[in-house]
Amino acid sequence: MWDYILVLLTGAAIPLITLWFQNREKRKYFELERKEKLKLVAIEKRLEVHQQALKHWLDLYTVIHKPDNDENKIANLEAARLFWYSNSLYLERQTRIKFQEAIWIVSFYGMWLEMFKEMKLGKEKDEHKKFFMSKWDDFHKLFEIIQKEVELEPIKPIEDFTPEGEPIKK
Repeated sequence: MWDYILVLLTGAAIPLITLWFQNREKRKYFELERKEKLKLVAIEKRLEVHQQALKHWLDLYTVIHKPDNDENKIANLEAARLFWYSNSLYLERQTRIKFQEAIWIVSFYGMWLEMFKEMKLGKEKDEHKKFFMSKWDDFHKLFEIIQKEVELEPIKPIEDFTPEGEPIKK
């Protein structure tokens, strides 16, 4: 009699265990699918935000030599700051860091330039020039960094197949 009860319990447990494994696999698949959808949305947003970052960089570039009290310079700096505050999580790591530095560089560029012009020739002026030039280079590198971090593989046809999908014999 215990044999029959054991067989019945085992027979009932197998479908329950199978159902539990199926549900677990469905949850994993659902989670994976959800993450993939989020990645696709994030990729589109990242491309959009990096394009905007390029625009803000160009706007900053056009006003970097303007006086610090120039209305256009102030407006571009404020727009860049607001952009960074609103979109920094979508920016790739290097772009996020260098974009914030670019805002800082443009903000102080006029002051650095005036200080440099007023300095007398000597070691201090040479050191200031090195610092000044390194910041100038950092500012210009941002343009390349933005492009590099969102660079996509080129879309090109597979050249090893005929239009019918047959492999080309070489």
